[in-house]
Amino acid sequence: MLSTLICSLFSRGSAAETSPATLEAGLLSARGLLGCNQFEEVVAELTPVLRQWPDNPEAHFMRGTALLELQQIREAKAHLERAVQASPHEPRYLYNLSLAHYIDGNTARTIELC
Repeated sequence: MLSTLICSLFSRGSAAETSPATLEAGLLSARGLLGCNQFEEVVAELTPVLRQWPDNPEAHFMRGTALLELQQIREAKAHLERAVQASPHEPRYLYNLSLAHYIDGNTARTIELC
């Protein structure tokens, strides 16, 4: 019951404004949706965020993670690569990118990232 309430709090409309507060709200909402395993909703929530802030590494990381869970490996790798390019020492970004390459059968790139 509590998890349903928490998930419903994060199931709001997509971010449409352009303020930094809107960016934080969009990221917070996507993080909550990701925690509730609502992967398609994460992708939808981050579409306007990435349209407005195309270089945001956390948005690319969360979208890539959701796409990875949806088995959309090629698209997941593209977003996770963008996150790693922006923050090359962030362990979460590197781990998920290496996982995407592992799933895709590229063990050499997986080892390189690890």
